Amino acid sequence: MSKTGRFSNLALLILTAAWIAVVLYAGFCVTPPANPNQSHDLTASQMVLRFGFNQLHLTPPALLLFWLLVSLGFIYLLARKESPVVEWIKKIEQGIFSNGKIQALIGLISAGLFWILRSNYANKDFLLYKKDWYPEFLFYHSIHVRFDEMWESFLHMEAYRFLHASLGWSIETTFQLISCVCGVVFIFALLKLCPLLASRQPLIPFAALLSGGFMQLFFGDMEYYTISAVFIFLYVWAALLFIRGRVNLVLPAFLLMAGMVAHMAAIFLLPSLLYLFIMELEHRRYASLLAAGLAFVGLLSCSLLFFQSRGASLSRMVATSWGLGRGGSLLENIAKFTRVDFWGRVNLIGLIFPSAFVLAPPLLCCRLPKKEHVRIFLWIAALSGLLFFAAWISTIGLYMDWNLFSLPLIPLAIYLSASLPDLVNARSRALIFFVLSLSCLMTYSWIFSNHFSF
Repeated sequence: MSKTGRFSNLALLILTAAWIAVVLYAGFCVTPPANPNQSHDLTASQMVLRFGFNQLHLTPPALLLFWLLVSLGFIYLLARKESPVVEWIKKIEQGIFSNGKIQALIGLISAGLFWILRSNYANKDFLLYKKDWYPEFLFYHSIHVRFDEMWESFLHMEAYRFLHASLGWSIETTFQLISCVCGVVFIFALLKLCPLLASRQPLIPFAALLSGGFMQLFFGDMEYYTISAVFIFLYVWAALLFIRGRVNLVLPAFLLMAGMVAHMAAIFLLPSLLYLFIMELEHRRYASLLAAGLAFVGLLSCSLLFFQSRGASLSRMVATSWGLGRGGSLLENIAKFTRVDFWGRVNLIGLIFPSAFVLAPPLLCCRLPKKEHVRIFLWIAALSGLLFFAAWISTIGLYMDWNLFSLPLIPLAIYLSASLPDLVNARSRALIFFVLSLSCLMTYSWIFSNHFSF
């Protein structure tokens, strides 16, 4: 990865201070809206700082004080010239990413945390549709498949059918379980991905990604995006392995289509897959290109044939697809630009990856190396995700649709986290730690609040 030398430590300090000031002002000086999903009857401050900057108002004062004392103590140790903390971190880093037993322990602990702190927040879409649909499908013994989220909808329904019959579980508990299981898979994927993002300092992108608000997807989120989110991480991991010549193009092509048939929103990653195909074409590996294309198209074809064989009507699936315009025009899915919508999307970035406002500007000082395929691939994935994020309409409100908009922001989070080691030096490491620490506090305050939302 290239260095961000033109972005000085002083500029990073000023940027961080400005972000912290906004977060503190939003958290303690702006009255939070009664319903963050509504955009009317808001003051100017509430509109701009609606839900992506004010997470600290959810933090108990005692926890906030404890976090501040621990963070300042750790910063003091990091700021010392000959600090033993740096050596401790290196030993921890080596254990986490090279010891299979420690990784298994991390997965086990993560599973417990995901389940204990699982979300009890049900959005409008869940209450209007899934709460009514699932008992009906169960009663009539019918299949439940939606074109926009084929495998997500099918697997959630079949899991509910089995768990309700055998254990008497509710729809909510079924969704929570699938979310937490996906969280464990995500943790293992992250443990494999981060050494590819930063081979010398994999703990930095690991910590940065764990600080993102998209982590709520794996804390029992009751929606259709968790399986697709896991496949997005697996796809990026497989793509980086392919770029390093360790796997065939078939694997990333298959995993991306798996994410797309889980939820159509993953389609925004197609430009990044095209870049991998171009790389393979430059090496004239035509057999690999053909095999990858067949795997990509074959999984989609097999999925459609499977669901049709189970009684799902393809014409009805297409006609009722939100992504395809529900029988109308695709242009109906393009958001109309308004001031309220703009600030809502800015808030979504602050909710889904809070530290983006600090980590993104330094990267503007970098030039993409012509032959550094890893960074170019991540840049294409992040850019295509941002375009989807900016253009796609929300049908139930931006705040309630946070999980939908998490998917296109995941590549941006990966890209920024992969570039973060370029910013870390002896002078900036304490500052970077504080940014990630505050991001974690904001994210997990929100996660805690959703857990206690009944």
